[in-house]
Amino acid sequence: MCKQFRQFSLHHLSQVLTRNGCFSEYLNRFGKTESDCCALCWAAPDGAEHAVFQCDAFHQWRPKPAST
Repeated sequence: MCKQFRQFSLHHLSQVLTRNGCFSEYLNRFGKTESDCCALCWAAPDGAEHAVFQCDAFHQWRPKPAST
C-alpha cells in the first residue's frame, strides 16, 4: 500500500470515527454551512453515519450482502 493512500485512508477514517470532519451536520453547528443536508444526495442530517451507511454516493464502497 502506498504512503499517499494510507494517509488518505487514515484522514477519512479519523473523520468518521470522531464525527468531526467534512460533514454538513458538523459544519452547520459552527455556521460554516447553511444547511445540515448532504451535498451529494440532499438527505438530512449529513453526518458520519449517513456517509458510511446511507448515502447513495458511496454505495460502491459498501460490501454487498451475502447471498443465502
